[in-house]
Amino acid sequence: MLVTDPDFLVLDEPTRGVDPERKVELARLLRAEAAARGTLVVTHDLPWAAEVADRVVELGVREGVRA
Repeated sequence: MLVTDPDFLVLDEPTRGVDPERKVELARLLRAEAAARGTLVVTHDLPWAAEVADRVVELGVREGVRA
């Protein structure tokens, strides 16, 4: 669903099937808009998330062991 100028953006697996150049472009766009809105990204692409995000929260991780 697209909303014009949302206050909060939720992206589910935005890098799935995306080539490396588009991942870089998406990261740039998200960083450029970071001050304008909150963003939640759900992804399995942890290297990309760590590169882009202010904070990364991994679900299902206990004592360093992935569930």
